[in-house]
Amino acid sequence: MGLPDEGRLPGQGPRVSESVVVASVEQAVDALELVKVEFYAIEARRNEEYVPLEDEDDHLAGGETAIRTAYRRRDDGLDFRVSITLEEPWGRVEADGAVIYAASENVEFEPRAIKDFGEMVAAMTIFPYLREAITSASERIGVRVVLPLIKRGVIEFAVSGVPSGEPDSTPDGDDSSE
Repeated sequence: MGLPDEGRLPGQGPRVSESVVVASVEQAVDALELVKVEFYAIEARRNEEYVPLEDEDDHLAGGETAIRTAYRRRDDGLDFRVSITLEEPWGRVEADGAVIYAASENVEFEPRAIKDFGEMVAAMTIFPYLREAITSASERIGVRVVLPLIKRGVIEFAVSGVPSGEPDSTPDGDDSSE
């Protein structure tokens, strides 16, 4: 007959490990691992009246661009979803995808860490996938669209308790100046 789990009485079940608090983007990078990239939509529609010119090459996105974001906390990690929709004179193209991260231990994320990780890491992870999806989908309808590089802060995640704007770029969330 075995001994109870570290002094716990029989029938109490196993001891639940305490969660680690993740307060900075650096800690989030250490705690999370990318496990999957998922797509929810890839779509392109060409306006019937649009006729490309013979010498027309790549189109840089320049019309109406809508970027929508969302995140989800899970017991074992975080998901970050980004949807980019372009409305151009030639038509419309959309790519909607997510990056799924898992934590190796029981973690609790501070809101600032979620926002900063989403904007500094997850956005930069998903963007190349979205860019490729938009380029491939638009090529299939006869118009090759190339998304330009994005600058830091263009893709934002609204996280309750954290003001919108540029993410905190200092280690461990310390934004004080000396």
